[in-house]
Amino acid sequence: MRVFVFSDSHGAHSSLPHILNQDTPDLAVHLGDHADDAAHLSKTVNTPILWVAGNCDPFSSTPHELTVEWEGHTVYLCHGHTHRVKSSLLALSYAAQEHGASLALFGHTHTRCDETYNGIRLINPGAVKQGSYAVLTVTTDSIACEFKQI
Repeated sequence: MRVFVFSDSHGAHSSLPHILNQDTPDLAVHLGDHADDAAHLSKTVNTPILWVAGNCDPFSSTPHELTVEWEGHTVYLCHGHTHRVKSSLLALSYAAQEHGASLALFGHTHTRCDETYNGIRLINPGAVKQGSYAVLTVTTDSIACEFKQI
């Protein structure tokens, strides 16, 4: 399963339909800050899209977190602002553990990250507004992460 992960588009989503239509992942995830960009994108591509709200989505009815299952892996999706990820990844790792997840995907910092913290793998694709995103290849045995630049 190939999952494209985006965050922090802040209105800069014009290149995403081309990326998704050219590479045809199984799923795309938008981790907040302009969740309406993800809603718009979902109407213009054939790729299924999941999204959560960020701190720049104060009036959105979109959930601030989701827990999903991919190929037997439990994955926690959030923007990260409610877990103060700019200060520490500890609260995020605890939230992922509480949801039974071994992987947490988050945004907010606009900085790429792929590290294990407190036994939980944490991945931030960086800000798509700055051209950064991640491609996850998920199998029953592993999750590989590749950072890409638009």
